[in-house]
Amino acid sequence: MLRAGANLVEVAAVLGHARLDTTAVYTKPGRADLERAVEKLAWE
Repeated sequence: MLRAGANLVEVAAVLGHARLDTTAVYTKPGRADLERAVEKLAWE
């Protein structure tokens, strides 16, 4: 879901998590994810 553009709040809601840190445990970004995030910053 995150790779498709959903944010962490949306993912948590779909999974039924009450706390974002519960969801975050399962969402570790890979190197490619981090590189894409940096690229986005360069264009803003």
